[in-house]
Amino acid sequence: MASKIGCAFNYSGNKIRHKNIVESILPKEDNLSVLDLFYGAGSLTSTLNPTWSIIANDLESRLMDIHIMLRKLTWHRDAQWLVEELVSYGKMFIKDKNDREGYLAARDYYNNMPDTLLGEMNKGKVMLLYILLCSSFSNQLRWCDQGNWNIPHGLRNFNRSMQNNLLRYIVDISKRDMIFTSQDFRSFNLPNWDLVISDCPYLKTTASYNESGGWTLKDSVALMTKLGKYHDSGGKFIMFEESFSKGVENTVITSWMRNYNVTILGDSSAGSNYQRKSGKTVELMIHNF
Repeated sequence: MASKIGCAFNYSGNKIRHKNIVESILPKEDNLSVLDLFYGAGSLTSTLNPTWSIIANDLESRLMDIHIMLRKLTWHRDAQWLVEELVSYGKMFIKDKNDREGYLAARDYYNNMPDTLLGEMNKGKVMLLYILLCSSFSNQLRWCDQGNWNIPHGLRNFNRSMQNNLLRYIVDISKRDMIFTSQDFRSFNLPNWDLVISDCPYLKTTASYNESGGWTLKDSVALMTKLGKYHDSGGKFIMFEESFSKGVENTVITSWMRNYNVTILGDSSAGSNYQRKSGKTVELMIHNF
């Protein structure tokens, strides 16, 4: 199943491996309105019921620029053309997965490019960010405090498998009613939607998007409070988290989730470059329907 799912890139924490389990509990109605608060690589939401209208949101605006670019370019050309353009563009900077010097040079070039040209999105910079992401260590996404991309080279590139996944993803988003936004989750009035999906950063997990206080206990409590009020208003939600991470219990989650349905997804370390050295890790899907 996973091999047939499109994903924009190999983003840490994507839910491709759990898609069958998630689909088994999804509402069966057509024409629902859906809000994805933490869209990431879009591997789950982009393949939902094609009649559903979707707001795909992520606070990282540079990440969302990639999705916006992919959607806009397919309005003018087909998906295969866009993938081929990305392959050609990438080879201008990085020859192959072993080209560390090319990667570092491309990283420096990216960091010196303007974000916009004539007030519009700099397509070249967004495309280069995508190429860097495909070649970075563990396909991580991170900028330092000065705003520069600083992930090291990862001995990988925009290979055939990633090209095929991207092609499927572009086809998926091109035929759906989707709007891409970049806002803090607190800004949304959740009762405006029939279903809310929350794949937030895991509180007890250290990842490139969750370093230096990127996601805190305060954020988790605010999110759970917001989802709880949404539940009280009659809305449906799905939230992903971990009850244990490397043996450390997430007591905030284990207490809060008692009010809802819980499906155990498994060990989130599967397929990761980081090896869990001690203690159990339990990944969950919490849902109120």
